[in-house]
Amino acid sequence: MSSIKLYKQRLNKDFIINEEDYLLPEPNTSMVPPLPEMPQPNVSVAQQTPNVMQTGLTMTEQALLSEEEKMITLKNRGLV
Repeated sequence: MSSIKLYKQRLNKDFIINEEDYLLPEPNTSMVPPLPEMPQPNVSVAQQTPNVMQTGLTMTEQALLSEEEKMITLKNRGLV
């Protein structure tokens, strides 16, 4: 069926094409070396709660949030 040209096919029927005629061959080797073995993440570090100040906010929240946003955050945490 590869002898059928695209221009001879009908639009209302399935196209019959040979994919090999249109795809580039896959290269056998990669120029990028593989990544080295990576250690698994430490679960205890990933699950630590942020350092909350006496205000109930972290230092970053205290520095970056407006007063209104601080109140919303405290209400969401059930501290107000």
